Amino acid sequence: MTRRLTAAATWHGPARSLRNDRFKGRADDSPPGMGNIDLLEDACGSLPHTSRKMFGGFGLFAPNGGMFAGIVDDDRIVLKLANDKLKAELVALGGAPWVYRGTMGDMTMREWIVVPEDFYDEPRRLAEWAAKAHKAAPAKKPSAKAVRAAAEAVAAKKAAAEAAKREAAEAKRAAAEAAAAKKAAERKAAAEATAAKKAAAEAARKAAAAAKKAAAKQKALEAAARKRAAVEAKRAAAKEKAAKRAAAKRLAAERAAAKKQAAKAKAAKKATPRRPATKPKGARSRRR
Repeated sequence: MTRRLTAAATWHGPARSLRNDRFKGRADDSPPGMGNIDLLEDACGSLPHTSRKMFGGFGLFAPNGGMFAGIVDDDRIVLKLANDKLKAELVALGGAPWVYRGTMGDMTMREWIVVPEDFYDEPRRLAEWAAKAHKAAPAKKPSAKAVRAAAEAVAAKKAAAEAAKREAAEAKRAAAEAAAAKKAAERKAAAEATAAKKAAAEAARKAAAAAKKAAAKQKALEAAARKRAAVEAKRAAAKEKAAKRAAAKRLAAERAAAKKQAAKAKAAKKATPRRPATKPKGARSRRR
């Protein structure tokens, strides 16, 4: 297994880095002198990541874009640990902060820890700490252009949401107005139907009352006519009866007068002496 080449762990910047054209033609496209790339890739094999050359070294990136592990140009493996507790634990195990030696001087990269020596012979422990670094990897800080694009996207999304909200409000208001108009039309139609029904009922009631009144009047007229006819009939009967009674009375009076006259004549005849009958002169006897 390849081990570190120098005592110092450095990752040179662009001014002192290996040029990319020196990597061309290699089967694995890895920088020369970095045999621990396979060791690191194997340790991170179960972790979702991407890898690429960076500033004369090699870097591994988590899905959020944050770099969590790498190899400096002297073939040392470094892990990025922003958590102070994890850094202290790894340093206690034999790790050390990585010192970046650039053109402007040395710079201690406090978040980057060079793994302990025994990690190169214990891939399981390297994989364990690589997983911790992967889990704690901070998201890559977006560029100003990305921030601006994200802000524009958020603004566009917000504007679209506002437009959709306004459209929804307009649709809701239109639906409410349509529902109110429909309800008003239904109320008006119901009121008109009720009024028409009420008017028809009133007309029917008036017609029934008029018919009843006409029937009552006709009945009263018929009753009056019957009563008059009865009175006239009674009067005629009484008149006829009175006439019959008067006629009977006259007849009786006439009979009584005739009877009285006859009696008087009889009495007068009876009172006159009877004379012998004489034949008139010149009368001839019918008998011979």
